[in-house]
Amino acid sequence: MSRGGESSPAPARVVVALALVAALGGGCASTPRPARTSTATATVPWELPSNVFGTQRLFQGSYQGPEGSGSFRATLRLAAADRFRLDAADKLGRALWSLGLEGEGGWFVDHRAGTWCADLTKLELPGLGAAPVSAAALPVLLLGALPVRPAEPLPDPSAPFEVRDAVGRRWSAKVEGGVLTAWTLADAGEPVWWWRRQGRGGVLSQRQGRQLRWEELVAEPLRGELPVRSIPAGYLESCEPRSASS
Repeated sequence: MSRGGESSPAPARVVVALALVAALGGGCASTPRPARTSTATATVPWELPSNVFGTQRLFQGSYQGPEGSGSFRATLRLAAADRFRLDAADKLGRALWSLGLEGEGGWFVDHRAGTWCADLTKLELPGLGAAPVSAAALPVLLLGALPVRPAEPLPDPSAPFEVRDAVGRRWSAKVEGGVLTAWTLADAGEPVWWWRRQGRGGVLSQRQGRQLRWEELVAEPLRGELPVRSIPAGYLESCEPRSASS
């Protein structure tokens, strides 16, 4: 199994019902082309290589857990480490949710619930509940970097290492040939999340039985500017959690 997390405090409430349960069925309208993956590697496992910025990427994935199971597609438009937009759709191409970050300001739109939230710190990850990865770290997780930064310099980040995040949880990272291949997150001495690299994607698993798999299908230069935040008429501002079955 695999896991994923981040150094910022564990996200609070606002379940992003990604429809990873009923309608989570992927969706981008265009036909996927062969993926072009980056040949550059980051200098350290917790940083993304510079050539992933200014790109847009299509992912397909699947989810299994207590809420149900399903498949999905997501489009990541990554302008910079703190500027991106991530859109998820079901297998029929219907929008599930959109998430964006512009510097210190972020937002989330839940198209199934008809709500939006302007505080990403109150956001729980789609289908994963209170995952250890903050919404702002989703590109780092999707692209296979370690979503936590060591508080102190490491003697050899090209070898397996352990670090602790801001709330004291222990991250154990496995590095092979300078590439991060797996990590485990332990809380109070107990492993709770696992992540491992798989092909052009990864597998993230939780001790409670949730598992998220994804694979990159397409990578290409970013076309123009990031789409601006757009709140459909009638959507209500709400950062309250929503049941995945609602």
